[in-house]
Amino acid sequence: MSLATELKNAVDEVYTFSPNKKQLRLLGIPRDYDIEGLDEDIKKLLDDEELKKDMLNLMSALFNLLSSPDLDYLTTIQGFLEKYSDKLERLNTIHELLNNLPAEEYKNYWLNKYYRMLDELVKGKEEFLKVIEEREGVNTVMEFYYKVFIRLLTELVDNIRRYDTKELEKPKARDDKGLRKLVSATNILIFVLSYPIIAYLEGERVDYETLTSLIVVLAKPSTIKDKYSLLFGEAIFE
Repeated sequence: MSLATELKNAVDEVYTFSPNKKQLRLLGIPRDYDIEGLDEDIKKLLDDEELKKDMLNLMSALFNLLSSPDLDYLTTIQGFLEKYSDKLERLNTIHELLNNLPAEEYKNYWLNKYYRMLDELVKGKEEFLKVIEEREGVNTVMEFYYKVFIRLLTELVDNIRRYDTKELEKPKARDDKGLRKLVSATNILIFVLSYPIIAYLEGERVDYETLTSLIVVLAKPSTIKDKYSLLFGEAIFE
């Protein structure tokens, strides 16, 4: 199996609706519920290449808007949300089922998925560098981007791992907006930021101008990245 396929599968796995038996019971979902039907719907959304390309442009526009207000950036954001509002709402609705889990169980559900994604990225690092070397010798932007992506995801996952879900008495995930924001931001960043890596591995064109602007932001201190990541997650899912 190629690295591109392995990473695609890892991204799909993050979004796949896969509660365990305990979580199904807590959600009140019968074991024979048509989860496969939900997963097919999710996969159709994830396979939309135009959506992923537009999401990269949206992310770049949002980051630029935060640092340098400009009506052109705002127009890009509004246009995207209008164009894809139905698809994003469908994806969000599917995962809203999980909001009925206890907050700690919800947190663990997503952490398990993120750990597997990180494991695939770390294991694939040497192979990714080998692909670059065989294809063109050196590509500093892609090499740095891969490392920055791993570092960003690691920090986001650590933020969720350290998040205290016990401030409320017997809280449900739906009652914990802070936790859901962290998860939303992480999910959308995995979906969008994995795209250039997979596109490169598959020999597709990579927009290095957009990629460079993202690297500039993502390589900044974590407090700044966290702010941008949360705002991006909130802009899409809240």
